Amino acid sequence: MTALLALLLAAAPLALETPADADRLCRALAPEPRREAGGERSREEALAARYRARVAARGLRLQPWDPEEERLALDPAAYLAAAGGALRLWAPGGAGELAVPASRAVLDRLLAAREAGRLALEVTFALRAEPGDSPCARVAGGRAGALEIVPVAWAWLDGEEAIAAGASEPERPAFRVADGARPTVTVDPAPLGAAAPLQARASLLEGCYREALARRPALDGALVLELAPGAAPRVAADTVLDEPLAACVARVAAPVRAAARTHVPVRFELEPPATARAVNGG
Repeated sequence: MTALLALLLAAAPLALETPADADRLCRALAPEPRREAGGERSREEALAARYRARVAARGLRLQPWDPEEERLALDPAAYLAAAGGALRLWAPGGAGELAVPASRAVLDRLLAAREAGRLALEVTFALRAEPGDSPCARVAGGRAGALEIVPVAWAWLDGEEAIAAGASEPERPAFRVADGARPTVTVDPAPLGAAAPLQARASLLEGCYREALARRPALDGALVLELAPGAAPRVAADTVLDEPLAACVARVAAPVRAAARTHVPVRFELEPPATARAVNGG
């Protein structure tokens, strides 16, 4: 990996807010020889970066709220218009549901915010494309298009305050620590430098993960921590589904505060053993 790509992966997600942002991205993603003149970033750099876009919630179709699981999800066919309407975001399969844990009180607040026109869905995502293809599809000469995304984390916002949040669940590994896999913990970048104090405590978070792996050797997934001024961090979403790990992470994060309410995904993954990486060309 080049130093530039490493910097992009470590940087905060790039905001897609305007039609001009969407146009620059789609031009950068076009493979040669279809790339239009004026692409500011190379295709490789554009595919390596992460992005954040905000979608107005009025008119978004939701699945029926599940009162037993307290879960709320989008209709997979919901039209997610971003970047001033210049991009439709979509994710293949069930990834487009963007489910969040939601109690009855959270659901009521979310619906009230939507009725008042304050509700938005903020999505952080990565991109993926085969050689010779582009995740951005648009009519030649047009300025609107569809962008295939890989959702990473998402949050429902009432104005600027998060109501509920979720994160993607990685594929379960086919190997364990006993097979030579290495536990890794990744604190995703967050706005306003909110992730930095958590990144400084990465070794402690890894300790939590190793304790959990001693009980469940193939465990992985992600927690989303909500940080806020004057309040202890709390787990806002959880795909690991291991209460002792969540409790350990909450203890490690307890001293951390943020200047404004924000969400920070923390990912727990097993890196393949060296033999597996060699077989797969890693």
